[in-house]
Amino acid sequence: MEFKLGKKSGGYVTAKTYSAGVLTGLIVGLTVGMLFAPRSGKKTRRRIKDTLADQTKEIQNQWDKATSEIQNQWDKTTSQAKDAVDTIKGKIS
Repeated sequence: MEFKLGKKSGGYVTAKTYSAGVLTGLIVGLTVGMLFAPRSGKKTRRRIKDTLADQTKEIQNQWDKATSEIQNQWDKTTSQAKDAVDTIKGKIS
């Protein structure tokens, strides 16, 4: 590994201080990661699966509701159109 040694306000950065900093960062990072890991891999996969199943059901419910509303609106519109046609036919006859 090559890096430039540079002058800092407190002295020189050496390979020893650089390595110590990397090692300290690695240890702190792993420790924080372990402390904040919410659950094991098996539990995480199960939660993902359950969440996806719930979201799929929610999307299906929203789809069903939307198609039902569209069908109701379509029926209402066609009924109004038929009534309008009948009214016009009545006026023409």
